[in-house]
Amino acid sequence: HNDYASLPNRRGMPEGHAQVVRELVVPIFRCHRIVAIVGVGNKPGEYNETDVRIVLLLGDFSWEIVTRKKAEERLKESEERLRLTLEATQIGTWDWDVEHDIWRASPVYYTMLGYEPKTSPGDREEWMARLHPDDKALFTQKMHDVLSRDFDDYQYEARLRHADGTY
Repeated sequence: HNDYASLPNRRGMPEGHAQVVRELVVPIFRCHRIVAIVGVGNKPGEYNETDVRIVLLLGDFSWEIVTRKKAEERLKESEERLRLTLEATQIGTWDWDVEHDIWRASPVYYTMLGYEPKTSPGDREEWMARLHPDDKALFTQKMHDVLSRDFDDYQYEARLRHADGTY
């Protein structure tokens, strides 16, 4: 509205608020639903379509940032619940980031094998060195199957060397 005073349904402003001369209010939609409304006011000149596009982009970017931040918070909470659950159940877990070839394991994984827990990621070779020699070929084949997505059901058991040298 480039003439705010002429609006029949305008609402009053709190005492001390700057007089509104003109305003631009843009709804932000997601899935055909208004999720937010972004407004700006008192541009020295009249608002135009370019202003609408700019405010719409600002609103869209802002909504995406808020959405992403909320998702990050939910992910952190979920990761913490998983960590607490695994810690309480004393289940050792490991994970291999194939793209970066980084191998990580939970503290319980190390302690159940008699090793001191590590705080930094290890590497695949460290894990492979703990595999029983008779299990390495099958493990290598299973990993090849997984990486090539050539498997129906992935199940694998291997013997790992304990810190005292036993498997």
